Amino acid sequence: MNFLSAITIINAYSFFLIGASILRQNPKSILNRLAAVVNLCFMIWCISDAFFYHAPNSHNAMIWHKIGSVGWIFIMAFALHFFYLLAGKSISIGRLQCNWMLYLPPAILMIGTLVSPNSPIAKDLVQSSLGLGWTYVTNVRSFLFWFFTAYIIAYLIIGLVQTYAWARRSGRMRLNIQAKIIVVIDIVMIVIGFSTDVILPTFTTAVPPLLNIISISWGIAFFLMAKTYKLLDVYDIVTPQLLMDTVMDPIILISPEGFIMMINHAGERMLGFCAEELIGREFCEILKNRKYNTKLISILAEKKSVSDAEIELTDKNGTVIHTNASLSIAENKMDGLIGIVISLHDVSEYKAGLQYWKEMANYDRLTGLPNRRLLMARLHAAIDDYIKFCRHFSLAVIDLDRFKMMNDTYGHDFGDRILVLFSEKVKHCIRKEEIFSRIGGDEFVLLQQNVGSVKESLDLIHRVKREFRTPIEIDGIVIQIDFSVGMGNCPHDGTDSEELFRIADQRMYLDKRAKVIGKKWKTMHREKYSQD
Repeated sequence: MNFLSAITIINAYSFFLIGASILRQNPKSILNRLAAVVNLCFMIWCISDAFFYHAPNSHNAMIWHKIGSVGWIFIMAFALHFFYLLAGKSISIGRLQCNWMLYLPPAILMIGTLVSPNSPIAKDLVQSSLGLGWTYVTNVRSFLFWFFTAYIIAYLIIGLVQTYAWARRSGRMRLNIQAKIIVVIDIVMIVIGFSTDVILPTFTTAVPPLLNIISISWGIAFFLMAKTYKLLDVYDIVTPQLLMDTVMDPIILISPEGFIMMINHAGERMLGFCAEELIGREFCEILKNRKYNTKLISILAEKKSVSDAEIELTDKNGTVIHTNASLSIAENKMDGLIGIVISLHDVSEYKAGLQYWKEMANYDRLTGLPNRRLLMARLHAAIDDYIKFCRHFSLAVIDLDRFKMMNDTYGHDFGDRILVLFSEKVKHCIRKEEIFSRIGGDEFVLLQQNVGSVKESLDLIHRVKREFRTPIEIDGIVIQIDFSVGMGNCPHDGTDSEELFRIADQRMYLDKRAKVIGKKWKTMHREKYSQD
């Protein structure tokens, strides 16, 4: 075995190790498989040339040369297929993918090599004048030679253009570096290869074909770049996706421009969308208010991460989902800012429970009106507003007349319906900023805020009374609802809550007493009139 044979055997073993290492990184990836096959082609080429250099005669040398053609003919087809996948493209006719068409030219060359006495590039084999083994005379007058040359050049140009254009479109620094490395390595190799294996044999037989030996530099460079820049990990979205899908909480990755790049299974279940329906859409489309919280984004830009942020989302059915979110910037030295990772925790049930207990604590269960606790909080807030901004308000205490009699006569359920009906009719008469509260039994309080005068407060009471001038019917029973009112005005009657309540209560009882006295007077007057 001569010197060149020893080197090519070492190269063949190196290509085997490189291919195995690339395949081991991700054996399920078609991209890794194709890269491994490209190295396999180099390995076949090198092994065959090792025996080619050391063959005892030209006949045996031609046999090994043709065996090696499996590698050096098909290598560009597998490489171009690799470049197409790298660029996310494919050959198609209509909707039918036809990547198999990439292998037609090398198949034609392979058949031509097997049926002809020589090969596409060698018309004859001779011993190297330098004693380096067999070499060949270039088959420049053969159609297969020029077909082979056009095939190599066309496939190389198409593959490199597709790869470089794809990397430029991605806008990713790492992918740009990857594309440039591939382009430079392949151009250098093709120039050296044509010089040593095609052009040089045309003029001299001193030097045998050396591209298989030089090609190890391509393999080593490609392997080192793959390790350093993760060249074959162009679909680096896959591994994070697998990790994300093991997380129980929903996770969404959005681009710096605000578009959804990735969502895990938990996120799909929470929102009711599949990933394909969300990826590529703006994140604000699933926000309740359809716009970003600019304050939150500015904090995130400054601190790189934010926790315990409240974000309201809407699912596929339009249901609002309350979430507690953690946001963090995703970036690295190679690609810079990749996006924003949002980890979500659904707190809708907690919010609903919180709202339920809030209503239980602050609202009357029968009428849904604010209870005494909430009323007092609003009353103290109104007093603070008066002290700070001199905003007047009034407090009206309302008590239903003859309610106990109706409750005893027709039952408690009937009495409850009177209270609910009374509450609904009063709420329709007042403004949203006014507080109408039930503080117990048939006792109600109306807090009118920011009133201009006492007359304005009285006008509201008169408007409410007009609502009950007409008798109402409940379950066939016609009743007349009436009520007594007492009012305390701030600041005319004081600025203390207890004092205002005391005055309003006194006036309410005076109103009720006046009605009783008036009723007795009317009864006595009617009796006297009837006697007369």
